Amino acid sequence: MVEVPRTVWRAGPYRQNCRVQKSTPATVLVAVCSPHMREALAALIGSLDGFAVIGEVGCDEQALDLARRSRPRLAIIDQELPGCQYERTVERLQDEGLVDAVIAIGLRADGGMRARAAGARAYVQVGAAPADIQSALLGALATAAPQPLTN
Repeated sequence: MVEVPRTVWRAGPYRQNCRVQKSTPATVLVAVCSPHMREALAALIGSLDGFAVIGEVGCDEQALDLARRSRPRLAIIDQELPGCQYERTVERLQDEGLVDAVIAIGLRADGGMRARAAGARAYVQVGAAPADIQSALLGALATAAPQPLTN
């Protein structure tokens, strides 16, 4: 059996530049086709300081609907999401201002190129270490446009 190397593409240096306020966690939408992977990813993100999962979905239209209702800061989108033209979903999330940044997740070691072309801020390969997932989340936050202040 050939083992595929686990890779993470990141937008830039963020650990030094990004501070997540614990009082207001960054909300994350998880849109992954595999229920087991979706639940595991949501549990991991929910256990990280400064992040809160606002919902888990398994298809592109559900992701768009939930993003419209809840306005998460980040969305993790599976490149193989059912019913999905992945690039179009990422484009809609960003063009409609539904999220600050998208993080792509996929099976391929070269998926970062596809993610970058679609407009994702980061790419995580399935099976990446929890530290790499956290780093991608922090990186996406660091490069996202600041949220407007609300009263």
